Amino acid sequence: RASYVREATRFKATVSDINVPSWNQQVNQGAVDNALTSVHLPQIVAKIVYEGIINFSVIFEKCIVSA
Repeated sequence: RASYVREATRFKATVSDINVPSWNQQVNQGAVDNALTSVHLPQIVAKIVYEGIINFSVIFEKCIVSA
């Protein structure tokens, strides 16, 4: 996952492009919508897991840009 996040960071022009709440919400909602059919998780579990992944990714990407 970290290598994918690192690669995605290269395509972001500014630090403000890293954390876009509307995009984060769209990704999270897609995970929640697919939770029951794709991975057989309760939607609340998918929501919490994906929020954690997104939050970590934002912190990680900011570290990459700052380096």
